[in-house]
Amino acid sequence: SPGRATLRMGVRADMVNGHHICHGGLIFHLADTAFAYACNSYNQNTVASGCNIDFLAPAREGQTLEAVAIERSAAGRTGVYDVEVRVVDGGAVALFRGKSYRIKGEVIADDVVVNGRIVGRVRGLKVRLTATARVEGAIIHKTIAIESGAHFEGSVQRQDDPLTKTAAAKPAAAAPAPRQTAAKV
Repeated sequence: SPGRATLRMGVRADMVNGHHICHGGLIFHLADTAFAYACNSYNQNTVASGCNIDFLAPAREGQTLEAVAIERSAAGRTGVYDVEVRVVDGGAVALFRGKSYRIKGEVIADDVVVNGRIVGRVRGLKVRLTATARVEGAIIHKTIAIESGAHFEGSVQRQDDPLTKTAAAKPAAAAPAPRQTAAKV
């Protein structure tokens, strides 16, 4: 659900340090990734503005760690998220707090599903706007699907390779894709 994320990571032999415990940087990475998924779960470009972590207990080779991120506050462009990293069926390993900031910018991925609001450019091989989507900007895609109720304002361009930024600067060899200045679907 929006504002939450859960990830797991198995601790392998190549992940332990000289003390034979999981390297703290890898635990931080797991927590930070859960934070990133949680604060970006609204399909709005969001980055970390700050974070800290407290290590509570060691994790050992063979254990599976689980990071659970929960949104504590979201107002305007900022948010606060807590992530608890635990050994599955065990105790807490670390507590992480992340602060987020929503930015304008570009979403780039093979498959893009927009459920919320995006201000900026979307690039994807497959782009889908759900009924709750609100996009203000450009959509550069190979294929696109738009559900009834989605709102879009901007331009749409089909490209065979939309993930390559340089492709946007080159004119299409075929007839140019139709542009829309405003559409409500």
